[in-house]
Order: sequence, then structure tokens, then C-alpha cells
Amino acid sequence: MLRTLKRALLFGCILIGSWFLLHCTWVAADGLTDDTQAADCLVVLGNTVNPDGTLSARLQARLDKALQLYQTGRSPWVFVSGGLGHQGYYEGTVMQQYLVAHGVPAAAILVDNTGNNTLATARNFG
Repeated sequence: MLRTLKRALLFGCILIGSWFLLHCTWVAADGLTDDTQAADCLVVLGNTVNPDGTLSARLQARLDKALQLYQTGRSPWVFVSGGLGHQGYYEGTVMQQYLVAHGVPAAAILVDNTGNNTLATARNFG
């Protein structure tokens, strides 16, 4: 009886482990595919602006991705949102300046300087 219970437990562990590995593989493989489609608007959430007014690496990476998507025609609009940072810069305005300097027309950029957090950005965008 004890031997049967051990076998059943081992079989159950192997089954659950196999299921887990299969799903991990599926999630990883799905994450590697690029199936982006056209969007009404690109939304870029703010992040740190450095004390000298330059973009933090994280914010620049977000804007570079938005720039790439805009340039490939994925969306005619870019919505940039951020609040007044500790350094005294409005993140939305700094993001707009970066995008304009890289070829996005100012008329294609919607600026929200009151998006102090993600919830505020969602409310302002919606």
C-alpha cells in the first residue's frame, strides 16, 4: 500500500512538473514572437529626467521604441505622459522635445504633464 502511494505521488509530481515545463516553454516562445499591429495611439509613460534635463536610460529606451513604432507607421499619434519630476522638469514636455528632435512632428504628439502615475495617465488618456 505504501509503495503504491509513493508511486502515485511520484507520478503526480512528474505530471505536474511536465505540465509546468511545457507551459513555461510555451510562454517563453510566445514572448519571442512579434505580432504588433497598428494602433490608434502609442502611449509612453514617463520616467526619470536627469538633473541636467537629459533622459534617463529607461525613459530614452521607451521613447526609442515609440519612435521606431511611429516611423514604421504603426500609429499616427504618440501620447507622452509624465508629471513634474524632482529635478524640476515636466516629463511630458521633455519627451515631446526628444521625439520632435528625432523627426516626429509636434502635431503628432499629445502631451500630458499631469500623469504623475500610471492611473493618472490612464484617466487623462481615456
